[in-house]
Amino acid sequence: MLLRDIPLDLQDMICDFAWKRNIRQVEHCLDIVLLLKSHRLPANFYHSVVWSWIEGKFVPLPLIEFSPVDVFEQFFNLAQIRNILFQLDFRKRSVRTCGNRINWLENMANHWSFVVQFGLFLKILKKMNGNPWCPTYQNELRNAGSRFWSGGRGGIPWSLI
Repeated sequence: MLLRDIPLDLQDMICDFAWKRNIRQVEHCLDIVLLLKSHRLPANFYHSVVWSWIEGKFVPLPLIEFSPVDVFEQFFNLAQIRNILFQLDFRKRSVRTCGNRINWLENMANHWSFVVQFGLFLKILKKMNGNPWCPTYQNELRNAGSRFWSGGRGGIPWSLI
């Protein structure tokens, strides 16, 4: 028997017992979680745990273990997403096609759905032939994650050579 096959009052009671929410609130959260899962955004876009005001503690990300959390902004690791945004070279036409860096930052601050749009934009950029990254970030990738200290010389600063 499925949950939707039983009477609405009983559905509300079950959801209230499990999550302290009614069926409409649970369905709304579930719809958004399923939408986010369908887009298959990179794993580093998400936090592994989120705060649940109902339970008063951190719970696993609802994309992994479902629980109805209403604040969808907290799903996203915005510091990591901003870092990726600042590594993009907006002087290149392929990167500029969907706006500039300031537009992305303002839109992501306004609503979480722009984070999803940015993730989809990154997927498109990966499929294109060009390199969307800034030259300094390309050096960082070549030098094992250090932009300033390792110019291919084992991590020794230029001033000490």
